[in-house]
Parts: sequence; C-alpha cells; structure tokens
Amino acid sequence: MTPSFCSQCATPLPPDAKFCPQCAHPVASQEPSSAPGWEGEVIELLRQGNPLGAIKLYRERTHLGLKESKEAVEAIARRHNIPLSSSSSQGMGCLRFFLCLFFGLMIATAGMAAVPALGQIVSPLVCKNGLKVQSNSYSYKPGQRGVTRNFYCEDRPGERRAVNGRVMLLSIPVYTVLLYLLSWISSFFRGIFKRTSGPPV
Repeated sequence: MTPSFCSQCATPLPPDAKFCPQCAHPVASQEPSSAPGWEGEVIELLRQGNPLGAIKLYRERTHLGLKESKEAVEAIARRHNIPLSSSSSQGMGCLRFFLCLFFGLMIATAGMAAVPALGQIVSPLVCKNGLKVQSNSYSYKPGQRGVTRNFYCEDRPGERRAVNGRVMLLSIPVYTVLLYLLSWISSFFRGIFKRTSGPPV
C-alpha cells in the first residue's frame, strides 16, 4: 500500500505513486499505521468544519507553504469523503481574499516603486491625459543610492498635479480583485483537470 506522505519531504502522495511528485524520492510500500499520526487530527478538524485549523496544523507539521498545505488538506478531505461545508468553503474563500488583498497591497506599494508601469492600470481613473511618472535618484549614504517615484497628471501643459496617494489607494482594490479572479479561475480549471485526468503514478 502507498504511504500517505513522502518520507523525504512530507508531500501528500497520490494512490499507488512510485515516486514523490515533489522531490522524486522513491516511495516504499508501508502499512497504514506508519503514516503520520497527526493526519487524524487534520481529519478531525475537517469533520468539525474547521478547515483553517486543519491547514494551520498541516503547515506546522510539514513546514510546507500555505498553497501546498491548502491543496493537501483538500485532498485529505476528498480521500476521506469529508464534504467541505458551506461554512468551510466560506472560510477558504476568506483566506483566499485576504491573501489576494495582501499581495494587492504589496503590488501597490513596493511593486510600483520598483516597476512604475504597474500604476498605469488606474491611469483612466486618475488622469484625463494619462498618468505620468517622474523618477528621482538620491544618495542616502556614501556609496548607496535610492530612487523615488512621483506619479502626476498634466491636465494642462506645464501644470503638474501630484496623485501618488490616489494611485496607490485605487491600485490596491484593482489588483486585489484581479488576483482574486485569477486565483478563482486557476482553481476552477485545476479542479476540472483533476476530475478528468487519471491518478498520477
């Protein structure tokens, strides 16, 4: 019988797998009793309708990332025929939303500081004649230099109107929604692929 987890990296294994899909470590057959005992705790949390707690426990025990842990917990739920209730689905949706909000905030701050073109996504909402950016280089320590980005509108020739704050505040929800939609579409097609493809070996 195939073990539930890779002995090398703790990645969940598909049925009858011969090699780990994550690290390619050979899978040795073993009895169910040798699988990680804490999987029972994950299953119990899922049955209690607490998928976020199950994901947290899985991350603590395997040291995998959030995305990998979420997918692994969902696989455990399917393997043990545990339906994710509407409250569980809402919990997963809230988790996905806050992750997208976090990355949307990162794009609207550090991302636009490094790549000013990212701010152009809100240009139609801010400027009639298109959003412009000015980069200023400065030295804050001998041998160290930095760059500031200033977004502005030029409604009339020679008249500049600073719009840094507005660009950032509008970019956060725009990028959050885009990331959420991309995440949902990715999950949708991944689910179709899993249902239509056979189990990997």
